[in-house]
Amino acid sequence: MTDSFDYTPNDLINPIGANDLSSFALYYQRALYEEKIYPINAAWPIDLWYNKQLYGKVDRAQNTIHTTGPSLAPISAASVPNLFALGPVTRAFEAFAAHMRKANIMGVATDRGNPKLYDVQAYEAFVDPIEKYNAYLQGVYQVYHDFFTPEQNEKVLAFPSFVDDYKSYLLGVVRTYPVTQTNFFLTPSVSPFSTGLAISIDKGDCGDDNYKYVNYLSDPNYDFYTKVAKKFGFIVNRNAPWILWADIFSSAFLVNLQYYYVGESPQAVNKDTFFESFYRPTWRSDIPRLRQAFVDGYNTLIYRKPYAEVFPPAMVAPGTTHFQENCQLKKIIKTRPPLSESGIEKVLTDKFMIDFYVELRQTEAATVNVNPEEVRMYAYERYRNQLNNDLTKMENAVEYINSVYSPYVYSLQNVATAVPDLLAIAATKRRNTI
Repeated sequence: MTDSFDYTPNDLINPIGANDLSSFALYYQRALYEEKIYPINAAWPIDLWYNKQLYGKVDRAQNTIHTTGPSLAPISAASVPNLFALGPVTRAFEAFAAHMRKANIMGVATDRGNPKLYDVQAYEAFVDPIEKYNAYLQGVYQVYHDFFTPEQNEKVLAFPSFVDDYKSYLLGVVRTYPVTQTNFFLTPSVSPFSTGLAISIDKGDCGDDNYKYVNYLSDPNYDFYTKVAKKFGFIVNRNAPWILWADIFSSAFLVNLQYYYVGESPQAVNKDTFFESFYRPTWRSDIPRLRQAFVDGYNTLIYRKPYAEVFPPAMVAPGTTHFQENCQLKKIIKTRPPLSESGIEKVLTDKFMIDFYVELRQTEAATVNVNPEEVRMYAYERYRNQLNNDLTKMENAVEYINSVYSPYVYSLQNVATAVPDLLAIAATKRRNTI
């Protein structure tokens, strides 16, 4: 491959790529890193910046997935406590770390270089994406609350009117940022560590090419480190060489699955049952989380703003205009009523949630290839007929909706849009509030 630039000898030993460079300088330095700096003799790395952005976030059918507590195992070879990864990933990492320590003792891995490469310890691992999503929804609501106008205060008097208003607000948000858990998990705002497949042996800055070169790429043990990692089922992250990713369908990693079983059956997990054994599709919890967003939003509203000031209905005499006394109407105080389970069910009906979910997924997919009206119609059919008795009626509908939109998970909104700090926006862009 032809080089993009004529790099100088100094460039080759002193890369200075960093995210705060000018556009051209950053392009030059990233090209230098890709074409010249990364060692050609090292085991082939994984590139999550350009080729594998959603690695571990989607299964082979492109369903967004997430793992949960029972699938995780603690990492003992760690520099800090309470680090976890997917069970077989932890097993493979412990074996890799032990091998590197033994290699150092035997003199195969020299101790002249970065000790993190031979005294391997985890510095960072699994982070819960659900916590990130919940915090995001809180930020979304915070902006709604801080921008709450006097007009909204008069209009939003109970749960039904709140749902109408908040739904309109969310449909505005989703034009720019994902709202469903399924698509939020795919954004850069959710760490790749949420997959349970990655373990970091350092806490370097991924944007600092000089740190990578000095501490890793030029280290005398780096090639050995990458090749041993491959032997134990890991691929090194090209743009953060201290992060190890499980190469989940490699023969070196698959041997770790023999210790795990599919549900209650005596059959060990294999590459065909890997995702269903360790992960859960997010579509199964999309609707409950959206319902809860409405409930939590209204409960927060009546806690922070329990009263609304509204004008009473004008009294009009038959055949006349307003009575004279109504020309100087004064506002009255109305209490927003608390929620009840029956009140929630009456407003957040299954039909309402199906319709709303289709609207959200259609906007998040940003495609003209899907007719949302047809999706809605077929979703109703799935709901009524409950073709899969292992799923509820609602789950039958949502599974179908997800199957329509899952081919579009690589939309620009998902892979290129980091969700902003909505709390900061609320603090700096306040408008007329009450």
